[in-house]
Amino acid sequence: MSTRLDPTRHAWMQAPETAAVLAALTKDGGAARFVGGCVRNALLGRNVNDIDIATPLLPDAGMVRLNFFYFLLIAASLRVARYIVILHFS
Repeated sequence: MSTRLDPTRHAWMQAPETAAVLAALTKDGGAARFVGGCVRNALLGRNVNDIDIATPLLPDAGMVRLNFFYFLLIAASLRVARYIVILHFS
């Protein structure tokens, strides 16, 4: 069974910061999905404290897209294509 989260019920999914990261990763046909603890917590009705987003982009392509949008990349591991992006939620 597949369950979809309703973005209108989860402020973190509609936050401008989240939308900006998704826009950067999905530009020109890229794909991105919410994964991990944010999905689990949202499904269980718990607070979402951090957001994990998965993308099929190769590590260099992801870095270029995030840098193009001037996100602050504080860490990048090219072995696992993990980026840490600092965003501020109000």
